[in-house]
Amino acid sequence: MPVAPRANIPSDLAPLAAERDANDLESISRLAFPRYAGQEMVAMDATKTEGFAHIGKSVIIKGELSGSEDLYVDGVVEGTIELQSNSLVVGPNGQVRAKVNAKNVTVQGRVEGNIRAVERVELRKSAVIVGDISTQRVAIEEGAYFKGKIDIQRDADKASSKSESRAEAAGT
Repeated sequence: MPVAPRANIPSDLAPLAAERDANDLESISRLAFPRYAGQEMVAMDATKTEGFAHIGKSVIIKGELSGSEDLYVDGVVEGTIELQSNSLVVGPNGQVRAKVNAKNVTVQGRVEGNIRAVERVELRKSAVIVGDISTQRVAIEEGAYFKGKIDIQRDADKASSKSESRAEAAGT
């Protein structure tokens, strides 16, 4: 006897679901999208911040914030943010008044304070930044507001290997 389809299955796939276990969305998607059978299906609405720790809109943090995982801020943070080898995303509702130190920083909201990123800083069109940026790479979308200076750093590995090779050459 067929199982009644779940409410979240689109109506055009309901007949397929009725023939199969309604909870087996993988087999339903294989029938609906035979071209992609055997390939891993990824949800289209999955955000890039899926594995991030989140600070929600209603959260206010004052003081030092540090961690060893990626962080998404959509609330208010005042003080310092230390994420040495992790990424920081300031969401569209995020307000950061802090000194920021992270591997990568993406800003969609507002940041007042200096940003130091080991690899990259990205300012989206809704970003408002007042402070200095120090990083290896920077991307600024049209429409973003930035007031401060940018210091582009050399790649530390390349710089150190060049100085080592010069020292070796000088020693011979």
